[in-house]
Amino acid sequence: MKKFNFESKSFFYLTTFVFVSCFSAILVALDYNRPEYYTYLPLLPAIFALVSTVLFPIYRWFLDSIVITLIISIYFIRMVVTPLSMSLGGYHHLLLNLNVYQEMNQALLLIIYEFIIVFISVFYFKNKYHIEERKNMENKNMLERFSDIKLKVLVLLIFILLIISYILYPQLLNLYKIFAPTSLEEEIRQNVQYHQIKQSVPIIIYYFANFFSEIFRVIIVLILINFFKNKLRAKFAILLSLLVISINGIITTEDNALSVFMLLVYLLLLMKLYPEYKTKLKYTIGIAIPIFAFLLLFFKTGLGYKNSDLNSKLTDLSFMFQAYFSGPVNVAAGIYMNNNFNTDKFLMLIADIFRWIPFVAYFFTNIQDSTELFNSMLFNGQVRRDQIIPYISQSAFYFTEFIAPLLSVLLIKIIFKFERKLNTTNNIDMYVFYTLSIIIFSFSLVAYNISILIRFVFSILLPLYLLTSKKKPD
Repeated sequence: MKKFNFESKSFFYLTTFVFVSCFSAILVALDYNRPEYYTYLPLLPAIFALVSTVLFPIYRWFLDSIVITLIISIYFIRMVVTPLSMSLGGYHHLLLNLNVYQEMNQALLLIIYEFIIVFISVFYFKNKYHIEERKNMENKNMLERFSDIKLKVLVLLIFILLIISYILYPQLLNLYKIFAPTSLEEEIRQNVQYHQIKQSVPIIIYYFANFFSEIFRVIIVLILINFFKNKLRAKFAILLSLLVISINGIITTEDNALSVFMLLVYLLLLMKLYPEYKTKLKYTIGIAIPIFAFLLLFFKTGLGYKNSDLNSKLTDLSFMFQAYFSGPVNVAAGIYMNNNFNTDKFLMLIADIFRWIPFVAYFFTNIQDSTELFNSMLFNGQVRRDQIIPYISQSAFYFTEFIAPLLSVLLIKIIFKFERKLNTTNNIDMYVFYTLSIIIFSFSLVAYNISILIRFVFSILLPLYLLTSKKKPD
């Protein structure tokens, strides 16, 4: 490994993260309203600052490596922002089963243990798999996989079948919304509507429309971006591409996250296709995404509305961070579930796998999976599926708390292999596949779990790969 040169931008990134982490740690530690069961909570931001300082070389690649940028950002939210939001929100939670708090210190230690293992593995794998961007690779030489006439016919056939489905069952169009729900109440209403749609059409038609519409959205935008690249001047091509990307980004379905993921993928693709505008696009993305995320949180928690109570909205903000980034309460509930569930887990493991695979899922809906059990533990036996069992908790449930972080290491290794492929491919479509894979696998570490990762693999990644990887090698 070459000697690391601590460049000014790396130092700026590191000091910014460490400063905010220390601020969060001090604020939480000095909060006299902090309940006794959150004794170890200030350790989360403090450990983030300490580990970042010790492993400072990884910040050299922040904003230059997709993997490094995502991992640092996601764990920063979990370890630093979430405890701060909990303090500001008064440590409230939607939790109904108060026995879960008995596992809080164990949960906080598990979060810290996994974080340290993840960052050490990131440091190791980045040095092992580090490949500089191919400087002689010109984007004009990227291949257009969609020139394959068979693929074009297949895409057209999917489009025609989708149109027929919408004509026969127009309620399927209600699967699409402009913008994600901006409040908890709206999100609940939307989920109820999705359930009603599912009940009102033949199940095979519902799965077909839901499955292929997402694939079609991914491919059609990619085709348009490539068309603009080949037919128009760079500035006009970029502007039109940004317009198409934005329209696709604000149209959401049952899985709001996929729209956000694809927005990131296409913006990164533009940087690859137009290297002369790479710096401008990078800073535009770097500014636009935090602003977009802030506005989304601002309005989703109600802070953007008049007559909103600040304390209740800060509490809602805390709920959101805990739910979306596997906060301490959710991890503690997973541990409580493990300690209080004595039935054979094999059947549940089958459900955790097959209930999340498109089309196959229908045959396993009557088998309880860990998501149902997790929600039951959170809400005192209520039958719900709205909270996601964290990746680390689900791993610990099946493989013990000691082994669980090692499964995170396996995921990190796969992610870096995707990035290595990403940095050496000269195909537009495979660039999209690898980038989307990196984003989905990275978010699975904190925001999702093994089951949802399986769903993404079978509903998006595998079909995309099969549609775009034939004949021409990377």
